[in-house]
Formats: sequence, structure tokens, C-alpha cells
Amino acid sequence: MGKGGNLGDSILWVNCVSCSGSFYCELDLLHMDVHLICPFCETEFLAKAGAQKESTAN
Repeated sequence: MGKGGNLGDSILWVNCVSCSGSFYCELDLLHMDVHLICPFCETEFLAKAGAQKESTAN
């Protein structure tokens, strides 16, 4: 498979710590000191603060 591969293998679902909106990001961000920005309310927070579940491809 070309660049990008199967995104399903590396998705982390998160809930915004402010508005509880649910969205996904790359799983690698869970272990980085990088702030996510909620697409609904624009609150910034660490992925581990809003981690919901890991999704795996079937």
C-alpha cells in the first residue's frame, strides 16, 4: 500500500474535555506532549486527557 497506509490501524478516539465532542486523531499523539484542538469548541488539550478508546481495523 502507498503512503498513508491503513488509518484504521492507528486511530485514537477522544472526547473533548470541555464540550465532550468526539473526534479522532492519530494514536501516536497519545504519547506526545502535543495539544489537540477540538473541532467543535476549539479547546486545546492533551490526547491522554480525552482518550476514549483505541480503534483497530478488522
